[in-house]
Amino acid sequence: MTAQASGIQSILIVGAGLIGTSMGLALRRSRPDLHIDAVEPHPAYRQHIVDHAMFDAVYAAMEAVTDPYDLIVLATPPYAACALLPWAASRAKRVMDVASVKSPICDAARTSRIERFVPSHPMAGKASGGPAAADADLFHGRPWIFLESHPAPAEIADLVTSLGARLQYLENAEAHDRLLASLSHGIHLASLSAMLAASAESAEIGAAMAGPAFWDITRLAGSPSGFWVDTLLANREHVLNMLDRLGRSIDQFRTCLDHADADGLRALLDEAREKRQAFEEKRPE
Repeated sequence: MTAQASGIQSILIVGAGLIGTSMGLALRRSRPDLHIDAVEPHPAYRQHIVDHAMFDAVYAAMEAVTDPYDLIVLATPPYAACALLPWAASRAKRVMDVASVKSPICDAARTSRIERFVPSHPMAGKASGGPAAADADLFHGRPWIFLESHPAPAEIADLVTSLGARLQYLENAEAHDRLLASLSHGIHLASLSAMLAASAESAEIGAAMAGPAFWDITRLAGSPSGFWVDTLLANREHVLNMLDRLGRSIDQFRTCLDHADADGLRALLDEAREKRQAFEEKRPE
């Protein structure tokens, strides 16, 4: 089944940052028959996508959009997506969001009685943001999460599959947000915390001497803050639980070091290695 055969012929992507523009580029390649427009209020972002002809039409504001669409994709932070949902539902046959927190927008859809809404979350990204970092291959081989409570219709699932993504389902918004706090949001803060702690050293000396472990662990510190402020606050309770678990793990290492407990330290290192290996064994090819 193709997007055209299933009824999707026109798409509006609201938010031409990294994810929205990457989605546009990937759709342009996999579905050349589609008409794909964008809304991007940020002047520099908008100029970039216009200069590189990434979309058929580009609007500076939602008010400028007059035509209806088969699908509107809200590629914005969680709270912005919530605010835009009623407008998008009035302009499109279906609305899909791609925010990394699902509870707020699912609640908003239920409150507004919007039924043609498909919450989703592509597990893809980069440390750098904006359309200049966009990549048509960004979703290739990556999970794209949908919710069993809001199942994706065939035409949406087909569209996402055409981007090279792997469809994955979680039970509901609560299950999604709890999992993402462990696999993404809390991990992000662990990376930033390591960067803040390491910054006690001189940047000039540290940059010259640092090995791969430093650059790997602190890579996420280069992420734009605007996206993460909204995301972390929207998933605050689950992230706090993750930080509590992270703190307990660090305290275990601290206790072993305080007591020069070689056996305890070795046990923690071995346990972490075994759990990492368990993840690696289940990692999709």
